[in-house]
Amino acid sequence: MLADESIREFLPAKRLARDVAGKIVERARDRFALGDTAAGWKDLLTADRLGGQMEAVNQIRHSYADTVLNEVRKYLAAGEPTSAMARLEKLHKRGLSDESVRTLTQIAQFMLESAKLAAHGHFAEAVAPIRRAQSIIRLQSSPPAGPSGCIMDEIAAYLGNQISKLESSATDCQRLDGEMHAALTAGNWSSVLTAADSLLAIAPQHAAAAQARRRAWKAVGMSVTQRYSWRKAARLPDLREGRLSPRSTRHAAPGRSDR
Repeated sequence: MLADESIREFLPAKRLARDVAGKIVERARDRFALGDTAAGWKDLLTADRLGGQMEAVNQIRHSYADTVLNEVRKYLAAGEPTSAMARLEKLHKRGLSDESVRTLTQIAQFMLESAKLAAHGHFAEAVAPIRRAQSIIRLQSSPPAGPSGCIMDEIAAYLGNQISKLESSATDCQRLDGEMHAALTAGNWSSVLTAADSLLAIAPQHAAAAQARRRAWKAVGMSVTQRYSWRKAARLPDLREGRLSPRSTRHAAPGRSDR
């Protein structure tokens, strides 16, 4: 009944709606604390419609956003941009996209771009997005105070370490790629497999390494099959016209001679 705007035009109904909204806000706060965010947001929407508790509603919204942003910063500092982006999407859907959300979203996107390039073996190119993410952190007009600012420092430290790792991986990738192609040219399939597996360990989406490994396994498989077929044929008795193969006669059971 209180949701009817025509009823809330009367002062007693307006006061009652404000009191009910206050109780719903308290319930929403408890639900957020218990992790039931879906029910919490539903309560906030109801309280917002009833009116009279705008400040309390906004306080919970901002508190929720701060909690999620701290989680995002921790994920970025741990090198997990995918998990960070999933939480940032929740804030975008709730209309809680402020400067901090936009900044962290850009950093996460650059980290994801770098990871995609690295997975394909493009380590040198993967350094550029990380450097752009570093520049965003340096250009922040007012870094978050307290623990949040410390986590941003951890993100910056992670990005610096990531650049060193990418540069080292670029050197390893170049060396392994050379070894793999040299082995392919020589038809040394064992060395091809070793180099290709090492490449795929640092770049799981490396197309040339995956193709080389398939070629090597095919070549090795054919070689094994040919050897197996030859040995199997060598052991089979030659039954044409009642004769045994020379290799088989050595193992034939002694019998009576023909008369």
